[in-house]
Amino acid sequence: MDAKKKLILIMLVTSILSFFFQTPIMQAVGGGMHTFVNGRNVDCISCHGYGSANSHQAGSDAHQRAAENKNYTTYLEVGGTSYDPAGIIYTNIDSDSSGSNDVWIWNGNAWVYDNTAKLYNLDFNGDGTIGGAETCNLCHNRELMTVSAQSGPEHTFGPRYCNDARCHGNSNEDFRFYKNGYDTIPPASISNPGISTGNFYINNTWTNPSDPDFNHTLFRLSNGTNLTAINFSSNYFNLTLSPHYVQNISAQTVDIWGNINLTKIWFNATIPNNLPILAPIGNKNVVPGSILQINITAMDADNDTLAYGTNATKGSLNTTTGIYYWETTTNDSGEYIWYFDSMDDFGGVAAETILIKVSPEEQFIPPIPANLTATQGNFWINYTWEPGTGNITDSYNLSLNGNWTNGTALTYHNDTVGPHGWSNITVWAYNNTGGMNSTSRETQVLNNQPVLELIGNKNVTAGSLLRFNVTAMDADNDTLSYGTNASNGILNKSTGEYFWNTSVLDIGTYIWYFNSSDNYSGLASETIIVTVNPEPVYEYFPPAPVNLSGAQDNFWINQTWEPGIGNKTDSYNVTLNSIWINGTINTYINTSVIPHGWNNITVFGYNISGNGSLSSSSVSLDTQLANNLPVQTPIGDRNITAGNVLTFNISTNDIDSDLITYGTNASRGFFNQTTGEYFWSTNSSDVGIYTWYFNSSDGY
Repeated sequence: MDAKKKLILIMLVTSILSFFFQTPIMQAVGGGMHTFVNGRNVDCISCHGYGSANSHQAGSDAHQRAAENKNYTTYLEVGGTSYDPAGIIYTNIDSDSSGSNDVWIWNGNAWVYDNTAKLYNLDFNGDGTIGGAETCNLCHNRELMTVSAQSGPEHTFGPRYCNDARCHGNSNEDFRFYKNGYDTIPPASISNPGISTGNFYINNTWTNPSDPDFNHTLFRLSNGTNLTAINFSSNYFNLTLSPHYVQNISAQTVDIWGNINLTKIWFNATIPNNLPILAPIGNKNVVPGSILQINITAMDADNDTLAYGTNATKGSLNTTTGIYYWETTTNDSGEYIWYFDSMDDFGGVAAETILIKVSPEEQFIPPIPANLTATQGNFWINYTWEPGTGNITDSYNLSLNGNWTNGTALTYHNDTVGPHGWSNITVWAYNNTGGMNSTSRETQVLNNQPVLELIGNKNVTAGSLLRFNVTAMDADNDTLSYGTNASNGILNKSTGEYFWNTSVLDIGTYIWYFNSSDNYSGLASETIIVTVNPEPVYEYFPPAPVNLSGAQDNFWINQTWEPGIGNKTDSYNVTLNSIWINGTINTYINTSVIPHGWNNITVFGYNISGNGSLSSSSVSLDTQLANNLPVQTPIGDRNITAGNVLTFNISTNDIDSDLITYGTNASRGFFNQTTGEYFWSTNSSDVGIYTWYFNSSDGY
């Protein structure tokens, strides 16, 4: 082959190879995008194999910015196709097979769909930066770009492509993402700051900015330490604080993207001081040669340490305890006007000016207390009186059964007294000069009458034993004795037991009383009628009822029976759960029953002939209401992606209102048997299919 033909052949092969390798780039340029997925493999050459160093560096910078943008990487991971700047990502994935594609919403911290929150981060090694191989994972990452042949790929089937708006997140189009959200402009500051104070609080108020993305107000201490964050829905911050607290806090607004307004609005205030409150001292009179002692006391709502002071020129005052002490002499006679005060360490002062008169004391005799009366009950006596007319009565000294109570200003005294007890009182009127006068009264607590329990009329068949107990209560716990005018039978006067062995000779009607008495003339009595009846004629005995049966439902039991064969049955006497229903002509009884309750019934036949006769035997039936099974709300099969949390609640209805206990054979997760809540935080090792039951039981 000559040299010319060889040259032509080499040029032809070179052209074919150049066309083969340049085709992806040409397609990308022609289509206004660059394709980086070729079949099942990432075609790195299409992006990095050609082009100038400057253009390649620009592409790397764009990819680096995109890799650092967690909003954008999340957009890729969830299969985003477009998004609304209001905080919405629209996708082409229907992960839960609901019939509509997933829509992810920004909650201020992450993207949320169906209780799952995501904020995809390429910082795989956790060093706080994204670089090297982590940047490459923006494109070479199955989690973000599906490049394998899967039955259900995460993103649009076929080659992926990107441009400035779709991938790099740095254009000015509406499809842009910012690293820290959608906005970089902080909200306006709060306005109209207001402060109100009291015991012991500071209430801070303000007006929130109108920015639509305003999220919260951040409060910080003067040293820059964060204090609290107040949600956008509130415009107040109330603090309960210690006395004299000095508040120096600043407020800065923050939007939903984390942008902070650097302007600090200060709320500076101090809890106001509470003045001491001095207990009244009052003017004082003292006899020369006597000791005058005054205890000056004060309260302080701030619990401040108080100091006491005075301008008194005589005596001494303990400034710590407030005790003033003056041992007067005959040379001290006269009148003195001095003040006594109490002070805290914050400028608070409370003072009282008093007159102290040092002079010989004249004794005044007060009048005898008037209208000393007594009222009483079980077991108390209350005395009241009034001051007499004449000299001043400053107080009263009481002698009650020999026990003294002196210096009371009250005009009454309440005394607790035992049954039948005495309360002997003497009331002395007292004048501060030393004069006294008195009146007395002696009172006994009244007796409580015995209370006889109802005996009621009695019927007995001749030849039978009549026996009953007479019983009574006595609020005084007195010993009781029992009596009667009964001409037949025997009554035990101590126990109240009465019995009478009747005979056919006793047939008739008797009217007798039975009573109970204490040792203090208390008496309680009841007159009854005792009827001794002849023996019944046995041919009138009815047969026992037959075919006693019961039917039931929620929540009732119906019992029916039939008359027996033999003498006539005129009516029935029925005991239902120990309650008697006599004289009914019905052959059924319908009753409401609580869940799991019992109906215990016994039925006697009754014949009205002669003196009336019950059947010699009866029929009985004990029936319990059947249990209602719990009704559990369907749970359904569950699908979950490994790494997410599976949680649901089992709910059950039980018309018996029984306490429900929940159970399962689930080998993973946590299950609350009381509330029915199931919780399973899955991971990659949990991939698989599990068949478990969840049940509800009522204990019956």
